[in-house]
Amino acid sequence: MKLANDYVIVSNSIIPTSGDFSVSFCANIETLSNSYAEIVSQGQTSQSGFYIGYNPSGEIRISDDWWPSPGIPFPVDGIWHYYSVVKTSSNTYFYIDGVFIISAGFAIGNPTA
Repeated sequence: MKLANDYVIVSNSIIPTSGDFSVSFCANIETLSNSYAEIVSQGQTSQSGFYIGYNPSGEIRISDDWWPSPGIPFPVDGIWHYYSVVKTSSNTYFYIDGVFIISAGFAIGNPTA
């Protein structure tokens, strides 16, 4: 079964607007769109937002606060991968398939809504 352009919208915020949080999801990407894309996101335009996605160069993007992008290529191998972002009061960590990939060295902000 192939799923493309599928999404879920929830009426309430899932990621807290303060404190620590973690976000995990599975994704299977075979091709990138050559534009900015968000796989998981929460926030509103012109406010601090949270997202995990990729940029036109195919690099993983994690929130507005983690800039520049960490330079990690988004996997496009057609295999399901498990992605996790863990935000603590002092740092932010990113994992793929349970393997630590990179830390920001600072805590990203919580989404505003």
